[in-house]
Amino acid sequence: MRAPPTIRRILRVSLFLAVALLANLVARSAVAAEPEDGWRVGIAPFFWAGGANGRLSVDKHEVEVNKNFDQIFADLDFAGSLAVEVGRGAWSVVVEGLYVDVSTDEASPRPDGEFAQVDLQDWLVSGVVGWRLFGSSWGFFEAMAGARYTDVSVDLAIERSGRSFAPSRDANWLDPVIGLRGRVWLAEPLFLAYRLDAGGFSVGADLSSVGTAELGYTLGPAELRLGYRYLYLRYDDEDFDYDAVHQGPVLGVGFRL
Repeated sequence: MRAPPTIRRILRVSLFLAVALLANLVARSAVAAEPEDGWRVGIAPFFWAGGANGRLSVDKHEVEVNKNFDQIFADLDFAGSLAVEVGRGAWSVVVEGLYVDVSTDEASPRPDGEFAQVDLQDWLVSGVVGWRLFGSSWGFFEAMAGARYTDVSVDLAIERSGRSFAPSRDANWLDPVIGLRGRVWLAEPLFLAYRLDAGGFSVGADLSSVGTAELGYTLGPAELRLGYRYLYLRYDDEDFDYDAVHQGPVLGVGFRL
């Protein structure tokens, strides 16, 4: 019997984490260098052109959203994040806030209707503790564990068969999170930074996952970063179903204090 879609997504994310960890273990099997001394403090604000694709259902009114990141600027939607990191030796603590605001009047009601408008807002605040498994002149690799608080707000406006419906729902939950992150120096001052985590596991959400890959350029204590971010949320409660992907390019700057 084929596994349910949510279980398959959990398995895929878990497999990706395992493969990435194994690849780093194999590629960097040499003895790691000693962690850098002293405190590490950094702050990084980002702008994210994150579109929305997926399915939303509120009080049995279901719509499909398909808004790519290139449409974000037309409606002045906004997504951004702010990350703060403090570390010493092999340990680090990262707190990140992520906000997504997407609206569209091109959603597709199901069953077929005449018109659907969607306005959704997501707030995510995560706090993780990282342990540096490897570190040398080529970069570093860390395993992470922590928690993520998520707050979503969905407002629908649907016209069907001459009738209007305006269901809305707010929901919030707390998830455990595990993941990995790292950095590879390509040719100084260029570097590649990446992060991938998975959370939920039916504790709060069925599954939540955030993945980011960025190409960076260092300018003294500052870093310019350009990359791509992926956010998946799958939450199912009574009369409320949220199953959507936000993804698109991300642009930001980091500061080492």
